[in-house]
Amino acid sequence: MIEKVEKRTASKLSMLLLTLITGLMLFAKSISAMPLTCQITFQEPPENEKTDKLVALVKFSLTNGSSDTVPVLLWNSPWEGWKNRFLKVSVNDEQLEYQGAMMKRGEPLASDFITLKANETLSKVLNLADAYPLQAGHYNIRYHGFIYTLTKPDNQTDANTELAMELQKLDCPALEFDLK
Repeated sequence: MIEKVEKRTASKLSMLLLTLITGLMLFAKSISAMPLTCQITFQEPPENEKTDKLVALVKFSLTNGSSDTVPVLLWNSPWEGWKNRFLKVSVNDEQLEYQGAMMKRGEPLASDFITLKANETLSKVLNLADAYPLQAGHYNIRYHGFIYTLTKPDNQTDANTELAMELQKLDCPALEFDLK
């Protein structure tokens, strides 16, 4: 009788271990399936463009770290420009209000996606002064947006065909700088 209980316990433990290993493998696969990374850096304005007005040039870089081409929808992201709020900007620990454009759209078409080749980086420099009321102080900038990728990039352009998209959260490291 004790032997039967031990065999059942061992069997249950083996199944639990197998389930755990399978879950970890699926988790690792899902992490590696998210090849997009981003970085935010501060740029000094070129000497010939310096003015008395406050200027805060911020460079956003989106990198496809995979060995595959990734179709990416850039709507509501820095790589499209100031067409929506995608940053949390604070100066001296006070949140600044976004004052740029707010664009509304319908459903995207395949033609709205750009293609990032393997290991390619797309960069865009934006002036915070174009969308936020700048003042001198210590700035903290955080990207709080998402990026959509096509999971079946087969050039579907029919307006009646629903695209297979995947939402990816981008974890961009925060940027801090002082503006004088």
